[in-house]
Amino acid sequence: PFPLIDDWGAVAGQIELELADWPRNANRWSAWWTQFKYEMAHRMSIDLCQLGIEPFDPPCVIISTSPTAHPRQVMMLLETIASIPAGWPIMVAFDGVRPEQHHLAETYHQYVREAFDELMPLDRPFVGLVHDGHQHQANSVRQLLDCTMSRTILFMEHDTPLVRPDEIDWKGLVGLIEGGHFDVIRLHHEASILEPHEHLMLDYETGTWKGVPLRRTVQWSQRPHLASTGYYRAMLAKHFPTTARTMIEDKMHSVCQSEPYERNRLAIYHPDGNIKRSTHLDGRGDQPKFEMRYE
Repeated sequence: PFPLIDDWGAVAGQIELELADWPRNANRWSAWWTQFKYEMAHRMSIDLCQLGIEPFDPPCVIISTSPTAHPRQVMMLLETIASIPAGWPIMVAFDGVRPEQHHLAETYHQYVREAFDELMPLDRPFVGLVHDGHQHQANSVRQLLDCTMSRTILFMEHDTPLVRPDEIDWKGLVGLIEGGHFDVIRLHHEASILEPHEHLMLDYETGTWKGVPLRRTVQWSQRPHLASTGYYRAMLAKHFPTTARTMIEDKMHSVCQSEPYERNRLAIYHPDGNIKRSTHLDGRGDQPKFEMRYE
């Protein structure tokens, strides 16, 4: 992604051009470098498999983030990442600035720069994908999924850290996803299923699948959830054209309630007692939710 110069006389002018576009250009270069390193690690994993050594394949954490006026946006992202199990690869989709938020562009590009500075030194795989133009959540996540080689993902928004992650049966949940029993398993953001949502549950009591307590549901939520990578790619391809500009939840909440359950096999992790396993830092605050485009 770097400009190539073969005339020394052009160096000073090129430096001025790059400085005028900083930190937006630095963010693009950092994103390219994180993707290059991730692909190199993947090629090494393939070599190990060919030698008969099966490396551990943890879920890839997919995080979406976009411009907000919140002054602690970097701290919220770091708090969310700190709640993720150690060693899991992280991919962050930095959406572009929509026209209505042009006044936030300078602050947002600086936020992306600070995020790269904080995340690149972490002792875990990290990929950042920076969009020049506004894509919204569905499109930016779709493009990020093209980068991951993991069979399962943990989806999170940048202001939704996990709660008591050490008490989550990750191995059991991932086994149910990879075993083809469920497409999505949600980590609930309330202590219990709220009464107004009970009609969206298929099970009136907690059941167990291979020892894991769950309640099946037709209620989609964009709060943290595990999912099959293959299911997510197919779901985005089916319901979100590349011209759409929308949040995933805004479309999928009605899809899951209208389609047969077998097409979107959702469940909520439901251990005994308090089932809350994620929280919300409210990154958008009182900012308006802009109109979505579904086609």
